[in-house]
Amino acid sequence: MVRPGGVIVHVGLLPGHDGIDIRKITLQEITLAGVYCYTPVDFAQTVEALAERRLGALGWFEERHLAEGPAAFHAIDAGTTPAAKIILRPPGG
Repeated sequence: MVRPGGVIVHVGLLPGHDGIDIRKITLQEITLAGVYCYTPVDFAQTVEALAERRLGALGWFEERHLAEGPAAFHAIDAGTTPAAKIILRPPGG
């Protein structure tokens, strides 16, 4: 399901199931991260608020072209951008 060194991100709070092979995750150096999210209605309302600019100044992120991805990661790592997040837009996006 994931190659060695890969990343699995579990989004939301779905019912738990037995059977995760923690030993395999450790031996293959797989990163497992849990991310809590809200309901689809919450998400839709947030997107609407963003689109309508009701959240005020959003200086914590910036947008760049997808081709600038490597430079964006370098800028965040080097601390040369004030943005905590950089959104990468594909061509035509």
